[in-house]
Amino acid sequence: MNSASDLTGNFLTDVPFHTGSVRLAWSADRGSVSVMTRYNGQSWANDMNAFDEIIGADRYPGYLTTDIRGTIRYRSFTASLGIQNLFNELYYDSKGAVCPGRFITFETSVKF
Repeated sequence: MNSASDLTGNFLTDVPFHTGSVRLAWSADRGSVSVMTRYNGQSWANDMNAFDEIIGADRYPGYLTTDIRGTIRYRSFTASLGIQNLFNELYYDSKGAVCPGRFITFETSVKF
């Protein structure tokens, strides 16, 4: 085990082992739809790469989220609905806080 001041050979904290995303999109004259899935792999919880009593593990677990967005256009009017974290997957960030979960946005615009 390394001493508290020697971090030689340890991995960085808050940096996932693996990340990736896939996005599918469909677009037409009157609108568009896109779906994106993101994966964030496990990451070490502390500088020592050791068990952390606060989270009860040595690593933050990986998680998968899915976002969806739809847009409708009619003449000069546009409306969009976006849902981030569609399935409300709860995960912890590097500060030990729970993510906000599902997040919904609605936008409208008119061109003059």
